[in-house]
Amino acid sequence: MKNNRFAVIAALECEEELIRKELKGISETVLLNTPVYEGMIGENDIVLMRCGIGMVSAAIGAQALIDMYHPDYIINSGCAGALDPDLGIGDVVISDSVSEWNLDLRAIGFPMGYVDALKTVEMKASDELCNMIENAIPDDIKVRKGKVVSADQFVSTADQRAFITDNFPDALCAEMEGAAVGHVCTQNNVPFCIIRTMSDTADGNSGVNFAEFSAAAGRKSAEWLINMFRK
Repeated sequence: MKNNRFAVIAALECEEELIRKELKGISETVLLNTPVYEGMIGENDIVLMRCGIGMVSAAIGAQALIDMYHPDYIINSGCAGALDPDLGIGDVVISDSVSEWNLDLRAIGFPMGYVDALKTVEMKASDELCNMIENAIPDDIKVRKGKVVSADQFVSTADQRAFITDNFPDALCAEMEGAAVGHVCTQNNVPFCIIRTMSDTADGNSGVNFAEFSAAAGRKSAEWLINMFRK
């Protein structure tokens, strides 16, 4: 794999710093008051943005990167809360699709998560890109492929968790940016994938677990992407 332009979006510094430090010939700019770094890893051109937390910030960042840098692929990297009971802290989820779990048009006849602009509940990730990421992760790491759900809510209560699993029973994890990135990429016909290392279990202990494990989880997702870029 070489000579591709990958745009990587991360919400937090701890989720992007390893990639930033790996960039060769790095340049830095500010786009929409957001730091953007460009450089090379291996033979690939990498554009890295720290967008901040939340769906709007992620969507603005994704569209700006598409408009300014015309990437071949967009990856959203970071940490998430596990919803599937088979997943624990440190396990990895790679998206096969994304959905917006609190987008609610049920009162006017649409299913939960329905995106009117795209006429769908789920946005499909790039199989090619997700397979490239999966192949860069060591065999001793538990990796699951499946649905990632997102909203402008940190999932930390039993009620939130139950609402998500009732409406999206196939969701593996919840976070706050991936579906926004997937929405923008789908609307622009740009291949995308979300990678998340689990920092918590999206329950009553999430706040404590996130504070303890988020930095390590974010760095692990970045580490696997660096492996991919070097190949």
